[in-house]
Amino acid sequence: DYPKAIEKYKKAAEIAESVGIQRSLTYAYRGLGQAYFLAGKIDSAKYFFQLVLNSPYSDLLAKIQTHQNYADVYISESAYKMALEHSRMALSLSKQIEMKPHIIETYKQLSIIYSKLNNYEKAYDYRDSSAVLSDSLYEEKRMKQAMELEEIYQNKKKQEEIDTLAYENQKTENLVITLVLVLVVLLLVAFFVYRVNKLKVANKQSELEQKLLRSQMNPHFIFNAISSIQNFVQKNKPTEASLY
Repeated sequence: DYPKAIEKYKKAAEIAESVGIQRSLTYAYRGLGQAYFLAGKIDSAKYFFQLVLNSPYSDLLAKIQTHQNYADVYISESAYKMALEHSRMALSLSKQIEMKPHIIETYKQLSIIYSKLNNYEKAYDYRDSSAVLSDSLYEEKRMKQAMELEEIYQNKKKQEEIDTLAYENQKTENLVITLVLVLVVLLLVAFFVYRVNKLKVANKQSELEQKLLRSQMNPHFIFNAISSIQNFVQKNKPTEASLY
């Protein structure tokens, strides 16, 4: 729906202009040029494409794409020499910043233009260059993906090694803690047994001392008792002697 696209790009251009974002304004102009071109309004498309190329705020990417768009406009008008001029400019700028995807697209565009100009040798050369560069770009992407996968694999492997080492360390730490706890328990048990045995020895020693004391006290007590009874008898006190 080109009319809606045109309205959206116009709105975007108004907003960019009102807030002073000039680079966004150039991209809105390019979008308007593309929408007008697809809608068949060639003059309007050229007008906005030219605004992009004339703007000092347009970056190289915007200029590359606009030159390519301009070349498409001239191809549609069969103005192949003008198309060739813009396509060559797009190629030159693309090479400056080594934008391979745009170089490939421009090679294809130049192949079409030279084919229209009946210069089939150059048309073939640019088509071949496009194919070679496409293969090269594909190989670069493939190698990049392979390297990324290798990096992911190595990172995963390294993380697994770290996790394994952490697990082993945790096991060792748990074993040490367990051994320490067992040692503490054994020490407590040994201390308890030692205290019990010490108390038993102390009690046994106390009993022996008491027995010894009793064994020492009994003869002396008997002797005293007999002496007291004899005393009562001598004093002619049989009743007290009997009670004693």
